[in-house]
Amino acid sequence: MRLAHTVARMRNGMEHTMRRRLALALALLIGSLTGGVALQPGAADAATCLSPVYAFYSNGTGKYVTTETTYGGSDNGMLRAAHTWTGGLNQLFRFCRTGSVVNIGAFRSLANDLYVTAEITKTDTNYGMLRARSTTIGGWETFTVFGDWPEVSTADVNLYSNANSRYVATEVNYPGNRDGMLRARTSGATGGWETYRIICISGC
Repeated sequence: MRLAHTVARMRNGMEHTMRRRLALALALLIGSLTGGVALQPGAADAATCLSPVYAFYSNGTGKYVTTETTYGGSDNGMLRAAHTWTGGLNQLFRFCRTGSVVNIGAFRSLANDLYVTAEITKTDTNYGMLRARSTTIGGWETFTVFGDWPEVSTADVNLYSNANSRYVATEVNYPGNRDGMLRARTSGATGGWETYRIICISGC
């Protein structure tokens, strides 16, 4: 029985690794076919929004990701990991699958019921800013979640933007009300700034 249990664990581990590799290959393929920009906003895919509600904790700042709904103009809906836990709607998200791969899809903020977008047309220190501002799902709103999620409902993960083939990072050195901004900007190895704990709050 011990041998059978060990074989089963090895098989499960191999299947999990294969799923992660397939998801990464699909994400890279989307980016390569479109020059790093998968689709323009408005090119919506059919999405299945799951019932669980999630929060994100940044390992880089030790704070929770929050939708800044009071910001004006092109900063409205900015995502920042700069607040302690309040449990408000601006710290809660749903995941919407855009296909059969379980860890590829979009995040919808419960604060304004809009999808999180990677702003890849912005420049300099705003490049790749994450904002909850879209009513539809296209390439800019599509992310791949790497880690043990969703097999484990609460897990450390890396968020990979399919829009520009980069990982999401928390900007821990930005000044003022931009401190903790989330940007899809890391092209190499990931570290603490690119690691988030996805926490199931309800519905799991």
